[in-house]
Amino acid sequence: MKTTVVFPGQGAQKIGMCKDFYESSEIVKKTFSQASESLGYSMEDLCFNENDKLNLTEYTQPALLTCEIAMWNYLSDKGFKSDYFAGHSLGEYTALVAAGIIKFSDAVKIVRRRGELMQRAVPTGEGSMKVLNFPVGANVTSMFPDVRRTCDKNGIDLANLNSPRQIVISGPVSTLSKAAEECVEIFNTEIKPDIIDIPVSAPFHSRGMKVIEQEFMNYLNQFDFNFDNIDAVYSNKTGRLHDREGFVKNLVSQISSPVLWIDNMNNICANNGEIVEIGPGKPLSGFFKSLNTNVTSVMILRQADTLLKGKGLWYEFTWRS
Repeated sequence: MKTTVVFPGQGAQKIGMCKDFYESSEIVKKTFSQASESLGYSMEDLCFNENDKLNLTEYTQPALLTCEIAMWNYLSDKGFKSDYFAGHSLGEYTALVAAGIIKFSDAVKIVRRRGELMQRAVPTGEGSMKVLNFPVGANVTSMFPDVRRTCDKNGIDLANLNSPRQIVISGPVSTLSKAAEECVEIFNTEIKPDIIDIPVSAPFHSRGMKVIEQEFMNYLNQFDFNFDNIDAVYSNKTGRLHDREGFVKNLVSQISSPVLWIDNMNNICANNGEIVEIGPGKPLSGFFKSLNTNVTSVMILRQADTLLKGKGLWYEFTWRS
């Protein structure tokens, strides 16, 4: 049976994430040390101690990447393997590291730069994002083109196609609420979505990000990538597995394009295998649930050890009841 590991993106971060892994594993401590050395600041302080930086995207992105790779390293060091990898937005970079495409020491620099550029693209407070969350059991994928047209006439973009019942829209705050309200009116009363504000300081995955694409392209081209396992990682931009030819271009345009997570999920589910979500939160498990697909979540050390035990891999319980 094939296994796919998926990694959540920005929004899953929280103070104290991965600390139980850190306190129990030398390979996790080494991962944090590598991140600190590459970035020039203490990743332990950022992730474990109360601070005002963790939710600033230039810090969030390397912190989340570090924690997720540390958790992956803990599992893989004990023999856990995956055939495929995927991640939501920022999580795609974690997937690329886990698959061996990008070196971890390079990846933390890349996502820090990505975060800096994304924050700079639109002045703070001028752009934001909203979730259109539909009732449980709803499937509104056939209406996505209508939502796109409604958003487009207001200068708003579809940012994330997360599941058959959840869409995220992104753009200028001056027209975002109007676009959201007009989108609601498209749907019949019984499936009208709730509108949920996302506490972000910029309109990620929207046309407002296009101004930074060339600079990010130039930055990415400074790094070397290992393409041996490129066809094991799913692309948010295409919804399909990556290929060498379009790799850098798709990573760059992902910044201003919708995350085609529904397509990623459908392709993953077609493998008829096991899916494991690794990260400090489990938003992706909820998206898969909308497709009636179960996901094993690894958010804490105890869950990691339980996964290893279930597979008959070498492990030792380093937590206490």
